[in-house]
This record gives sequence, structure tokens and C-alpha cells, in this order.
Amino acid sequence: MTDTIADLPSVEEITPEDKADVQAARQAYENLTPEQKAKVAPETVAALEAAEKEIADQEAANSVSDAISKLPETISKGDRAAIEAARKAYDSLTPEQKAKVSLETVKALEKAEAGLKIAETPWGDVTGDGKFNTADVMTMIQVLKGNKKMPEGKFPIYDVTGDGKYNTKDVMLAIQKLKGNKK
Repeated sequence: MTDTIADLPSVEEITPEDKADVQAARQAYENLTPEQKAKVAPETVAALEAAEKEIADQEAANSVSDAISKLPETISKGDRAAIEAARKAYDSLTPEQKAKVSLETVKALEKAEAGLKIAETPWGDVTGDGKFNTADVMTMIQVLKGNKKMPEGKFPIYDVTGDGKYNTKDVMLAIQKLKGNKK
């Protein structure tokens, strides 16, 4: 039984693919009599427990990473539940488990959250007050004239024409919509 544990990869090298071997080692240990267990060195038992914990941590991190990777590239209002579930799953990880989630994956979650915020922003609401009104048009004009800087990540809200550019057409469309001439 001690050899079974000693044959396991080190904690630094163990992966979820080693789970069956770790479970077999645990079962072998559990099958020992109390007298036999007493003869197993504490560091051997600690190595088994560390291997079990590492696999559990990796599986938890992988589960969260998989959920995040399934989020769509283009976010819509309908993606709220999936994004919130992914955030809740990530936040429930221990610090050790979070360290196993790649920075790229965390950034993908943050990007999805930012995309959701934009998707849920009312059309043309560049001021972020929850409605489209004169203040939004005035802010759009100030940004277009260069008197005010467009906040980072807000381009999709300013690009009301949806043509991938922010220019006079966007301001004109916003003015028309404000006047009620264009839906």
C-alpha cells in the first residue's frame, strides 16, 4: 500500500488523469486494518491527502474554466444567467483553486461581464443614467468635437449606427431619435 502511494506523481505533477490511481491508493489504505494503518508513515498519508486535494482543486478550476469558455464571444442580454453562474462559480473557488484558472480565462469572464453591461445599456445611453435623453446627445457632441474623451469600453454605445465608426452619422441619428423622427 505504501508503494502504491509512493508511485503516485508528485503534487506538482499530478493531474486529474491520475484520479483513478489516487482513488485506488485511498481504497487500499482504507482496506487496511487499524493496526496496519498505524504502521503507515504519517508523511505517506499526508502525500495521499495532498494528491486528493490537488486533484479536487484542479477539477474545480477546470469546471469553472469550462463554464467560462462556453460563454459566447458576442454577448446579449440573454447571456446574463450564464455569465452570472460563471462568476458565482469562480468566486466560490478557494484561492488555491483560483490560482489554477488561467489569467486569460479570468479576462474572458471580465470581458463577458463588460459585454453584458453594454448589451443591457439602453440605446444611446452614453451617460449611463439608464435612459436615452438630451444629456446623451450633448455628451455625444462633446466627444465628437474632442472636448470630452469617450470612456474606455463604451464605443458600442456611442456607435448608434452600428457601422463600427463613431462620427457625425451617430450624432445625427441620436438627434433624430431624440426628436422622435427615427425609431
